[in-house]
Amino acid sequence: MSFELVCQSCGAPSGPSVGVCPFCKSVMTQPQVAGSATAGPPGKFAALEGMIRQALSEGKLQDALLLASEAAKTHAELMADSMFLVLYAEVLIETEGPTSMIRGLLTRVKLTQPDNIQAALMYQLVDARAKFTKNMNDQGEIEIRKILKTHPDYTYALFILGAHLFWIQEIIPESQKLLERCVQKRPGFLRAWGCLAEIYRKSGNIAAAGQAYRKCVSLESDPTMRKFFEDALRKVSS
Repeated sequence: MSFELVCQSCGAPSGPSVGVCPFCKSVMTQPQVAGSATAGPPGKFAALEGMIRQALSEGKLQDALLLASEAAKTHAELMADSMFLVLYAEVLIETEGPTSMIRGLLTRVKLTQPDNIQAALMYQLVDARAKFTKNMNDQGEIEIRKILKTHPDYTYALFILGAHLFWIQEIIPESQKLLERCVQKRPGFLRAWGCLAEIYRKSGNIAAAGQAYRKCVSLESDPTMRKFFEDALRKVSS
């Protein structure tokens, strides 16, 4: 699978069949001369990647996880494909999968492609997240802020830091800013909308909370969680 495009936002390489950066979700248009990834079946992977990304964009996180995990089991060659491994790691981040498993997938990429930008930064992010504590400006926060200085539109870094600052540190202004930027870059990020809804509700911005809960309802596919968001929406609308 050749890399012919480079993301102008984060510098990650990808192929022409992708169209959207698999790392920060920006549209990829700039030509690049680069090496090749560990080979996998291009047609099969392109279709699979499209299905997984569509599931993620529609908030169907469990569908995305099922697709990725079953593909890994039934198509062993994909476990040697760097693009699939990074995408699988993304799915696990979004579904709060085991950190050890995420690291394992990214380590596979690092062993065959030590210069892979996507895998390296995602590994840094997961490693930093593991260093979070209840203390302000802990090592985890410091490391993720460094990532955002060089990759300001990295949606996972925006989400992970924003959610941590809100739920653990209770710092509403900065967490709100980070999460709003996250959903601006990726409107279908369900968990980020859920955090924003709570931030707006807690800060007394009921109108914005209602809009965020409506977005959650529209994205959520799990009946139990959809009911949770519908109940929350009714409470702020009454």
